[in-house]
Amino acid sequence: MFHGFLRAVKLELLNLKERKWSIFFYILIPAIIIWVFRASATMPITWGDYASLNLKMYDLVASDVFSLVILFVAVQLMVLRIVGERSPYGTLDRELIAISRTGMYFGKLLANALIVILQVALVYLVGYVIFPAKNYGNPIHVFFFLFLIGVFGLISGYTVSLFSKNKEQAVQLIPFFILLFLLFSGMLIKLDQMPANLRILAENLPFTLGVQSLKTLTLDGVGFEDVQWNVLKLGIWILLLVSMGVLKFVLEEK
Repeated sequence: MFHGFLRAVKLELLNLKERKWSIFFYILIPAIIIWVFRASATMPITWGDYASLNLKMYDLVASDVFSLVILFVAVQLMVLRIVGERSPYGTLDRELIAISRTGMYFGKLLANALIVILQVALVYLVGYVIFPAKNYGNPIHVFFFLFLIGVFGLISGYTVSLFSKNKEQAVQLIPFFILLFLLFSGMLIKLDQMPANLRILAENLPFTLGVQSLKTLTLDGVGFEDVQWNVLKLGIWILLLVSMGVLKFVLEEK
């Protein structure tokens, strides 16, 4: 199984090499978005809980924008990885002759996780170093949560790909899920302004957990112990999606 896993990683890396220009675009476009966002979001914040911190709009919503960009790009990396490779036109069946489905699943996931690490590193470099948004938290903790959001996006796109019947269906589902996460993340409507039952749901959605933890770390300067339960909840979501994806992929063989 381990040999098959390594073979799957190698095949996926070769695939990524063939797609190098689209991958380069995926990695680079967040940096351009952050640059444009920073140039336009210059309004000083004179209201709300952070009015006394001398923040600009860029500082206030940086964690929201960075998280959304990472989520979107990570989802796009994986949303066509399986559904686009199924027969009659794809190479999936041929690859599975020598590789187990479990090895294939995790091999593709690991190879694309390397791209997510590069993407998160670039977002952090551009957003918190080159065009520095306010960050009162530990840089390692901030990077870790950005990476968790990227991993969640990667696995979300993978899961959609596995459960979709064709590429058109997969592409159509992605905007729905991203808009749903955006709506309940607290970006558009503050969580404390939602009805009680809806707020409980929203606060425990994976993207909300990541975004709110980042905002708390960067603007309130809290320690990791104050957001550790959010890490656990986000980890449970990731494990749940991985379990669903592996089970679905393995059962396709029967």
